[in-house]
Amino acid sequence: MLETAARGDRSKIPELIGELDSDDSAVRFTAIRTLERLTGQTLGYDFAGTEQERREATDRWVEWWESGVSTVEGSARVTDGRSEVSPGDAE
Repeated sequence: MLETAARGDRSKIPELIGELDSDDSAVRFTAIRTLERLTGQTLGYDFAGTEQERREATDRWVEWWESGVSTVEGSARVTDGRSEVSPGDAE
């Protein structure tokens, strides 16, 4: 993930959003810091927040990605309502 941020590889954003639901707090921390470096925002996500707080913030990330606010080409689809985001075809 750190290499992703260093390269500015925004194509990995959907994968990083999925990592926000990890059971491992270190993975969540790295994912949100990488997202912050790539996008300049956290959308209120706190890797150490309660499960409910993290779920709500992850939902905001999914909505952000689906809204097309990102400059990454493509679209996203959520398969479970919140955590699995996969890039779609280029728009």
